[in-house]
Amino acid sequence: MFSNFTLQDFISFDQNDLIRYKQLHYLFSYRAPKFLADYEAKSFIGGRRVDTMGSAYTLTDVVHGSFDEDQLMRGFIDYS
Repeated sequence: MFSNFTLQDFISFDQNDLIRYKQLHYLFSYRAPKFLADYEAKSFIGGRRVDTMGSAYTLTDVVHGSFDEDQLMRGFIDYS
């Protein structure tokens, strides 16, 4: 699939496209003890709708880290 895209395609990709075309292989996800309560606030990533947790994306070989109050979770994206 990688060879079907031009450099211009990749320049115009956003994170949702990277998930859609399975081009994002490793994810770093940081979490802080803050949240936005605005219903118009953007999520950090979008993509396909899932109806059950069984059809959600999962990470493998997950590593967790803490930095003061912030937390890191990172791992490989499993598209299966």
